[in-house]
Amino acid sequence: MLRLTLRTTVFDGSPIKALTDGAVGEELLVVGSHTLAWFQDLVVSINAAQIAAHAAGPDAVVIEREEQCGTDVVVGVDGSGASLAAVHLAAEQSDRLGERLTSRYCWSAPAPWTEDRTMIDWPMEPDEAAGLVPAEAVAGLAERYPDLELDLRLGSGPSNPPRQVLTASPFL
Repeated sequence: MLRLTLRTTVFDGSPIKALTDGAVGEELLVVGSHTLAWFQDLVVSINAAQIAAHAAGPDAVVIEREEQCGTDVVVGVDGSGASLAAVHLAAEQSDRLGERLTSRYCWSAPAPWTEDRTMIDWPMEPDEAAGLVPAEAVAGLAERYPDLELDLRLGSGPSNPPRQVLTASPFL
């Protein structure tokens, strides 16, 4: 059983800044999705996407649509305790909705801070340990949710990790 403490606060100014600043130190930031716009091949809530990219801790974007989307519940993981809380919330929702849970760990090569890129031998691909992060994040979920379908993904590439998580699901 998930227990929540709910607080109501009125902020003045940018909703993105207010929500991300106000959620610092909290266990989970949950936002709704509205003001949908097409961005490449995705339907994106502009505010929700920016909040997800800038939140200091775990966040969840809840979508309410009239039609049945039939898409996965996607959760980004980073191996932290905070992301484990997000995984458990996502697993509970996936099980309730009868949808697959996609656990995605995203990796991107660090950007060199000098013009001479030959000075440091940066890894350009994730190592084997990176592949364990999504698996460790969902460890034990099969016993709690026996019907839950899991999809573990390791994302890598030139784009930043929040964008990689956004592209793991066709709707946000």
